Amino acid sequence: MTPNATNRKRSHHQSGVAMIEALVAILILSIGVLGMVGMQSASIRYEQNSWARSAVSMVASDISDRIRANAGSADNAYVYSNTYAAERTLIDAGGAFTVSPDCASTVCSPAELAAFDLVQWRDSLNRQAPGSVGMITGSRNTNYNVTIAWFDKSWLSGTNTLETAPQCSGSMVQAAARNCCPAALSSPAGVRCVNFSVLP
Repeated sequence: MTPNATNRKRSHHQSGVAMIEALVAILILSIGVLGMVGMQSASIRYEQNSWARSAVSMVASDISDRIRANAGSADNAYVYSNTYAAERTLIDAGGAFTVSPDCASTVCSPAELAAFDLVQWRDSLNRQAPGSVGMITGSRNTNYNVTIAWFDKSWLSGTNTLETAPQCSGSMVQAAARNCCPAALSSPAGVRCVNFSVLP
């Protein structure tokens, strides 16, 4: 074999190795970019959920303050219950947030103030958290049980379907009892709930 033929063979061999190295480098870079995109997507999802929980916390504090400030209200003045679907239909139709009189500019009785507070609270909840509804059970003589539910489109199972919140039962305690949805709410998949008590 002549020296020129040997050099040509070596050159072809080196260019083949270089091509394989370039393809491996592109593959590794692609995997890295996909990993970064996945982390970015997860970060945005967790940030949205954190934002919703922060908004829920503020609205929970708001209704607690309103109930305690209206000490003269009746035992069940702040009770409000509706299914998730019925409440969202009412809100989307635009008929959920009207009340008379307007206690922000008029002196109201305790009953009128309670009705006004509930409308203001539900309106605030709707503006602060996506697809949200509120529910209050119990009584002033014992304690009010407040449930706030909101829609979380990023709450997906491993099969990429919306998760369904567990239904509350008397046997649930601690975190399970705080994050279940009451049966009366009839919450669909994708709806998260948080429960807390207000001692008037």
